[in-house]
Amino acid sequence: MAFLARTTKPDFAADAFFIATPPRASWAAAPTAPETPRTLTPPSAAVGFACRRWRALVQAAALIIAILTSPTGSDAAAIITIIEEDGSVVARGTGSINTDSLITSSSSFALEPGGLFGTPPAVRVGPAGDVTLGRSESLSGPMSIGPLAEFVAASEGSGDRFGVSFFLQGPPVGTPSISVPRDYLSGTPLSGLAEYEGESLASLGLTPGTYVWTWGSGDATDSLSVIIRVPEPTGLAAGAAALLPAVLVRRRRSSAPQKLLGTPGPAC
Repeated sequence: MAFLARTTKPDFAADAFFIATPPRASWAAAPTAPETPRTLTPPSAAVGFACRRWRALVQAAALIIAILTSPTGSDAAAIITIIEEDGSVVARGTGSINTDSLITSSSSFALEPGGLFGTPPAVRVGPAGDVTLGRSESLSGPMSIGPLAEFVAASEGSGDRFGVSFFLQGPPVGTPSISVPRDYLSGTPLSGLAEYEGESLASLGLTPGTYVWTWGSGDATDSLSVIIRVPEPTGLAAGAAALLPAVLVRRRRSSAPQKLLGTPGPAC
């Protein structure tokens, strides 16, 4: 390597140039150590355990969200859900009822807004008013929803009057029946509510579970379900939903180095 420099030595002409050569030691660049190739450490047992744990959390969160957001609209069979809320018991009914295979036995006036009976079972939502009772030889269902042995009227009710009940006199006492609003058109959407202030599932003598009454055949087959469930812990749904972004971020961060090197990372 050489370069031109202007001399200022007196024994040279003022405008003369000379070739200055740097010391030989500076010619060669300083030696560098060869770059060590990067290697990937295979996932350990701890990583595998973490993957399984996060996968279980994601599955649990998805299940909780699916349960809490499951459709129970008017295009489904009738469903009445009973749950504790803010120091009271609330019964919410939605869906529709196919009455084509039900025999209208009688109409009556419900003096109370909604009501419950444990054995034999009766659950009704909605305000006080006229109801029509329908029965069928094919109508079958559970014989009890808990040890409650007296009728308990709701504190208040709203919406449509419907539910499942039983006959106090002929047909045979205790025969189940389906109650709908008077002049109800088969398949029309229903939505009703009944609230029992200051009560709990235990004080009402209700046993948590799913109880289903079915009737009819072919296209006229239908059902009414009563779901009695214990309350979810406060914030469970929000907590389950919050888990999902955290899990996705964790997986993205753990897989980023392997993707940069062109090698697939461990799959959770």
